[in-house]
Amino acid sequence: MGGLTTSIVVPTFNRSSRLERLLLRLDELYAGGDRFETVVSVDGSTDGTAEMLANLRVHYPLRVVLADNAGPCAARNRGMNAASGEIIIFLDDDVTPMDGLIERHLAIHRRDSQAAVIGPMLPPAGVVMPPWLAFEAAMMQRQYALFASGLAAPTHLHFYTANASLRRAFALAAGGFDEKFKRQDDVEFAYRLAAAGAHFTFVPEAEVIHEPDRTLSGFLRMAYENGRYSVLMERKGHPHGRAVAYVEARRHRLNRLPPRLGVGHPRRSRAMVAALRAAIRYRGPGHGRVQRAACHVLYNLLFWQGYAAEMGLGSGLWRQLESEWRARAQFA
Repeated sequence: MGGLTTSIVVPTFNRSSRLERLLLRLDELYAGGDRFETVVSVDGSTDGTAEMLANLRVHYPLRVVLADNAGPCAARNRGMNAASGEIIIFLDDDVTPMDGLIERHLAIHRRDSQAAVIGPMLPPAGVVMPPWLAFEAAMMQRQYALFASGLAAPTHLHFYTANASLRRAFALAAGGFDEKFKRQDDVEFAYRLAAAGAHFTFVPEAEVIHEPDRTLSGFLRMAYENGRYSVLMERKGHPHGRAVAYVEARRHRLNRLPPRLGVGHPRRSRAMVAALRAAIRYRGPGHGRVQRAACHVLYNLLFWQGYAAEMGLGSGLWRQLESEWRARAQFA
């Protein structure tokens, strides 16, 4: 395998059965000739994960790092620090790697020491996912299709650590993950990698099957926190979410009107969220399109609510964004 040693780093919290499935699948890849170690960074799990790991029998070197709960960034950092491989492949505990995954990551690193490799997360075949998870999966597949066709190129915004890799020395030199970030943490890390000269590379054949278990409430919380942490990234000096999201918000009425109507108006916003949640449960004619639209609007509404809350602006957010947009257009 070209001499590069490899560590698979898996942060985990209270997903013992899914983690076991992943580790046993990695054992199948090891039996097929792949060579790697696996570092499982247990982030304060209370569901018997430690006991499962103590009893697990696999053929590859397995390191287990146990620590109190401190979030996924801390878990990834602990995993990287404990790893011995030159290449770190990050996998989440709710994925299943496909044949050839490891070799396809390594093939890029052999010829590019500054590569940051991104592999696709595919939805499980034959599984009917809740509408919000199906919406997320559809957005990801559309993004991957653009990369594969050459119509778009991956950037730090797409470095999702459910299936990604880079050289360990490169990751450590960039400072690892910022443990203050509980959302957008992999994107924030990738922004620093980009500043250090990372080459983001999408490898469509480096596949994992991703079977998330996020609830609808978790989906809404994620959208809100993504908005908040976009502000925190900007305060840290990383231009990120505002420019991208605001361009999108101006482009389409479905993106533009609901946040403008709801952000800064709590009673109106609660009514909108309740109506959209009901639309997600709609099962009548054309329900797929209705559900996707409802998920899209809900995500945008909650994102901008989180953004405005962190900025302390309420409905005044839009006046500030319009002012910035005009100033940017004037000097473009």
